[in-house]
Amino acid sequence: MTRSDVPLALQLTVQAGWNQTPADWLRMLEMEPNGCLVAEVEGTLVGTTVCCTFDGIAWLALVLVDTGFRERGIGRRLVQTGLKYADDMGVRTVRLDATPLGRPVYERLGFQPQFELSRWGGIPTSSVVNSSMPQVEVETLAADYEPLFELDRRAICTNRKKLLQRLFAESPPAIVRTAGRVASFLTRRPGRISTQIGPGIGSRGECRMLLERELVASRGQPVIIDIPVDRPDLNAVVEQAGLTVQRTLLRMYRGETVVENASLFQISSGAELG
Repeated sequence: MTRSDVPLALQLTVQAGWNQTPADWLRMLEMEPNGCLVAEVEGTLVGTTVCCTFDGIAWLALVLVDTGFRERGIGRRLVQTGLKYADDMGVRTVRLDATPLGRPVYERLGFQPQFELSRWGGIPTSSVVNSSMPQVEVETLAADYEPLFELDRRAICTNRKKLLQRLFAESPPAIVRTAGRVASFLTRRPGRISTQIGPGIGSRGECRMLLERELVASRGQPVIIDIPVDRPDLNAVVEQAGLTVQRTLLRMYRGETVVENASLFQISSGAELG
């Protein structure tokens, strides 16, 4: 993929009803130019996928095929090419968030299930119950984001610094400190259809407070949030805010097992980012 392909890639996301913007595609190109792949038929772009590497771990995402060219094996070929790229980069694990439609394809390619997430979407309208925990000071500017990168690495067991640097530059995260140290953070980014809330990293109670705060600020505006199904308190917050489950996603892996730290990983960055 090159920058000149972005308008056509964006057409595929519109066709699929997905949420990506030009900024999302350009961010991927900046992070992993050789891992952004396209399929062409007679010189016309008809499919995409992205394989983004974080040291020894890769994320596979944005597998899209034009509706007029489906059932020809193009999606499978794109995934196989992305996996070959990951192998060539020497990664030990490839991960992804699969839709129910994509799960059988990934299973046939050796991916194993890990856990489910619910994608909540809608316009926050109802009152959000304030957390019972004491309100803490929230900041949106930080002189040094390194503590956030380290907290995220502990939560995801992946060094996502090159991703978070870009997300924070686009939209500074909301940060909670405890005894002067970063304890939790939550960020957001604009989407084509809805604002994506996440990632949310840190203690459950503080992330809940940050989520409540974000939902109140987002009243009247469409949002989407990906939350593991085994976070009942967080799922209850978004349901009470008037959001509904739009789809389920299954986190899968191929290669060595990588497991999130459930005490710190609360809200996903989205299917294309993990």
